[in-house]
Amino acid sequence: MPPTPKPASKPALRLGALGPVLAGVVALLLLTFFAVGLPELVDGGDEEAPAGTAAAPDEDASPGAELVLPEDVGGWSTPTSILREDGQDEEADELDGFWTYADGQLDAAAGVPNDAERYIELATGSQVAIQAYRGPDGPLVPATLQDPEAGQSRILLQSFGDLDCVLDVIAGETSPTPQIQEMQCRRTSDDLTIRAFVLSGASGESVRGLVDQLWEQLA
Repeated sequence: MPPTPKPASKPALRLGALGPVLAGVVALLLLTFFAVGLPELVDGGDEEAPAGTAAAPDEDASPGAELVLPEDVGGWSTPTSILREDGQDEEADELDGFWTYADGQLDAAAGVPNDAERYIELATGSQVAIQAYRGPDGPLVPATLQDPEAGQSRILLQSFGDLDCVLDVIAGETSPTPQIQEMQCRRTSDDLTIRAFVLSGASGESVRGLVDQLWEQLA
């Protein structure tokens, strides 16, 4: 009698295989939030905070404004969710420890409900870091912009539905689908901002799919 097939599960990931995710991601989450998101949030306060200090959390904020990113959404899952699904609880706990400092700094600095997660697309292995917080984002303006027709543009602005992105592409490529080196995206409103940082492999459309699903759950 043939053995009973094992039910399909999420792909097994060993902690060592997540090295590319760990390298630099904590710094990325902190620096990008401080450089772009934090000034917008601090400036919204009634009093100007001294330089280098964080805005105090709003104690009168409605409990309904709390924000928690899901572990699994559509075809995306967090690395710890994948590890726990595969029975690797010890590795998942160790991975969680990598994010403790960064998450704590976000909470201290934001002054509004916020959360950060890292997602892997199960079908492709693409990796995206997500920040979300209650409040509007500032303008999405890259440091430099050049006319693509000049043939030397590396920084492009592109939208995918409600998702606005800054793309760092291979110099000289001006086609509608240039080869992307780095990509940062965001969707924002008066009440919610979701910012996405592509760590590996994700296209604009796949990031849009992830952000749109998160938006439906959080907005």
